[in-house]
Amino acid sequence: MPLSIGKPPLVSAIVATYLGKNPGGVYQPLRIPIDEDFPVVLGVGRSRFNHIHVLDAVVAKRHCELRWSEQGIVVVHLGSPNATLVNDQRVDVHLLRVGDVITVGRHLRLHFEHVVEGPTCDGDPLMKQVLAHPEDLDLRMVVGDKLCERGDPRGELIQVQAAMDRTPLDTARRSTLERRSQELLEAYESRWISPMPTPVESWTFRFGFVDSVRVAAASDVDRVAAELRRCHPLRGVTVL
Repeated sequence: MPLSIGKPPLVSAIVATYLGKNPGGVYQPLRIPIDEDFPVVLGVGRSRFNHIHVLDAVVAKRHCELRWSEQGIVVVHLGSPNATLVNDQRVDVHLLRVGDVITVGRHLRLHFEHVVEGPTCDGDPLMKQVLAHPEDLDLRMVVGDKLCERGDPRGELIQVQAAMDRTPLDTARRSTLERRSQELLEAYESRWISPMPTPVESWTFRFGFVDSVRVAAASDVDRVAAELRRCHPLRGVTVL
């Protein structure tokens, strides 16, 4: 039965990612919009009858559920001795907010985002500021705060990567920040790198944005740089 939503939910999409090798095969990131087709109860667990099916021995057949309520989407743990975590904290019942991350078992992560409709390139006023001042990292932090306020997960990536820049290597905090940066990129990178010209072989993110790329041929450098700088605060293009 389709869900009738009278007002926009606090969270408007779920992105499921599987960290590590899935014994059931290659697991592609799954994006589930929370709209009129979202089930009233969405099951997560080891049974194939769940909406999100994960092959992991520590996950119960029906491990937890995401339920629609008048307040928004609620995660409910169903009593398995192996916990359901939200932002690394055990929960029984939790009202989900933008930026929350549910951990189920050893590998499954459910990221909750709010999709901001509208331009994502140089038509966005915040993006225009970043493109106009690519070296201004103080401005980048201000932009990160504003993106967080409007529910854009890129804001968190800016904050996390800025904190990484200030944190010594080989520390527990650095490892935690690197792990969170990787989780955000696994969930959203495909959206954040668009548009990406075909000759680009690899890229790196710095303070939340594509910072440098590598191309196969020197003849591609100028064209790629010109195309990318329309949508990314690119600092460099190098040849493999």
